[in-house]
Amino acid sequence: MTASYLHGERPLHDYLRHYARTQPDKPAYFWYGRAISYAELDRLSDACASLLASLGVRRGDRVALFMNNCPQYVIAHFGIQKLGAIVGPCSPLFKAMELEYQVCDQGSRVIIAADHLLPVIDEVRGRTALEHVLTTHYGDLLPAAPTLDVPAELKLARAVPREDVRDLLAALRDTAARIDAGSDPHAAAVHA
Repeated sequence: MTASYLHGERPLHDYLRHYARTQPDKPAYFWYGRAISYAELDRLSDACASLLASLGVRRGDRVALFMNNCPQYVIAHFGIQKLGAIVGPCSPLFKAMELEYQVCDQGSRVIIAADHLLPVIDEVRGRTALEHVLTTHYGDLLPAAPTLDVPAELKLARAVPREDVRDLLAALRDTAARIDAGSDPHAAAVHA
């Protein structure tokens, strides 16, 4: 069976860029009633790619993602791919030894995580190659009036800011450059 591609065989981030140009205001993602448009997702993932590049992440490097499915995961996923780096998903259910194994196996120097998972990262950080920790809070992109019941996990208090950790969305607001990794549909995108 041969795969059929609506706009040709190209990387996923090229599809995002295409839809950001052709239907910029159309929702790409809904988060408890908040619509995130294709243009916003494209802009935020561009900023994420630029931020990661400023941290020394290059094509082929692996970046660990340690969080549930949320808009920040999607933003980071696309940003990593736009840079030509490789997404290293880590289950948010991982215990310390599982996270340590995964991060070491990936060789990740950067991890983007939900802030409530910082204690797990703290347990393993010294035994891994991790140099940079970016965190996000699940509630950061919630709408003022959610249209669905919000799980308690999203209502948890934000972790206390620390010097050794950067807030992902705050860093993205300060980063605007566009990174274009090219369009190699056969490049590795995810480290299993």
